[in-house]
Amino acid sequence: MAKQTQDEQRGQPAQPSRRRFGRASVAGGVILTLKSQSGMAGGVCKSPSAALSGGLSSHQPVKAPVCQGRGPEYWRTIGAAACGNGTTFGMVFRCNARLQIYGRSLLLTMLSPQRFDPDRVGMYLAAAYLNAVNNRTSFLKVPAVYAIWNEWQATGGNAGGYYTPIAGSKPWNSRQIVSYLAGTMT
Repeated sequence: MAKQTQDEQRGQPAQPSRRRFGRASVAGGVILTLKSQSGMAGGVCKSPSAALSGGLSSHQPVKAPVCQGRGPEYWRTIGAAACGNGTTFGMVFRCNARLQIYGRSLLLTMLSPQRFDPDRVGMYLAAAYLNAVNNRTSFLKVPAVYAIWNEWQATGGNAGGYYTPIAGSKPWNSRQIVSYLAGTMT
């Protein structure tokens, strides 16, 4: 006996357009996959672990996140008003001996590209910190910003450092960290 479609089982004639759509969607899935963006690209509005989870649903009511993070250029333009006069990066982030050049730099200076910060991890973490202390991101708090910095520097910093958003997940390298942080900023 030939296989029947659900429409045929319900007594309705088969619809050839559905079959064509079904066959086309198999091939079309490859095209859609090629076009899709990175999970961390643009407008993240999630904690690092939530960004990695891919939007798993929860049965609890969720308060809309505050997504008003600003990039390094914004904080640089308002200058000392945001960073404080004389505040160094090391006063905000603990720096190990290998990364003391970060620690000696003014927080305001770190909001501009620096030769010793080739992937801009320090620059984007400085902006993420200012966003957190000014309540511009409800999902990325100061302790999470510190956690990113601490793990990145402990695992090598500019020499292959990484951050693991969820224990057991694939670690993010410097560029992926910056991509995530940039996605939390407008």
